[in-house]
Amino acid sequence: QIHAHTLFTPLLIGFVIAAGLMCIFVMILTYKYLQKPMYEVQWKVVEEINGNNYVYIDPTQLPYDHKWEFPRNRLSF
Repeated sequence: QIHAHTLFTPLLIGFVIAAGLMCIFVMILTYKYLQKPMYEVQWKVVEEINGNNYVYIDPTQLPYDHKWEFPRNRLSF
């Protein structure tokens, strides 16, 4: 008769539990990553020369010039 090793079952159970916990951890990290907004308005902080006074610049309020726009049909990767 063939006897199974007594170490095989606890190792198998340990590996299955570890793999399950790793899968749950990866799923939680993926969920947290997908919850973040893909684009956030970036505020640029410009420090003045003579102190800690800051000027906050909102890039959405800057003027837009179409001559700097690059045409999509000329874009190549």
